[in-house]
Amino acid sequence: FPDGIHVEGEITDRMERRTEELVWRLVTSTMGAGPNDPAAVQDLAAAWSDLEAAAEEVRATGGSPYREVVEARFPTGAYDTLDGLVEAALEGGVVDIPAVMDVSEQAGRGYGELRQALTEAAHP
Repeated sequence: FPDGIHVEGEITDRMERRTEELVWRLVTSTMGAGPNDPAAVQDLAAAWSDLEAAAEEVRATGGSPYREVVEARFPTGAYDTLDGLVEAALEGGVVDIPAVMDVSEQAGRGYGELRQALTEAAHP
């Protein structure tokens, strides 16, 4: 792969892993009732912060020739939905586990589509 596409592919993979970790923390630390202790809240906030950092890396493609691909294929809907679910959990609300699992699946598909589009852009 050209350097830019390789880096963006790695960042996309990292974002996918961080999404999976965040979903795991949402499901296991809340069990449908919101975080019930400060450590769970801290873990969830840290996982969300890690995902936000990875998303910013993906979106901040600078002068990359693949910027348009990232802008067109970034799974914004899934990311924004996950943001709302995390915010509700951090505020002590009940977490909608089926919604978390659905957005996890949507994000996974979105990352796959982004990765594929980057590969196609690198090898026209």
